[in-house]
Amino acid sequence: MDWLNSYLSGRKQFRTVNNCDSEIITINYCGVPQGSVLSPLLFLIYVNDICNAAPEAKIKLFADETKNVFIHGKNKDLVVKQANQFISDLNCWFTANKLSINIDKTCVWNRQNRHRYHSIAR
Repeated sequence: MDWLNSYLSGRKQFRTVNNCDSEIITINYCGVPQGSVLSPLLFLIYVNDICNAAPEAKIKLFADETKNVFIHGKNKDLVVKQANQFISDLNCWFTANKLSINIDKTCVWNRQNRHRYHSIAR
């Protein structure tokens, strides 16, 4: 496990914005390195418990992304209430794991069943 510890600790990071580099800082035990063969596996291990953040929502993970979240209910108000609770729960999970949601990759798709089925009294 020493090799994994050394792989994840003491990494350096900087940002470039408009061709201007920030200072180089050391990152310890936060996230996983990008661009290696181990990165997708380590990321999945890192986020494996995200489904526990909001067990009532169906979260689908794909590769290194949380791809889909399914929330459903009998009416729009219930779904909106569940979605708001889910976002709150997920925000707590993201904060605890030092992650953030990429708003540019986030969207909502509202699907309603237009067919109403009525029971027929006999």
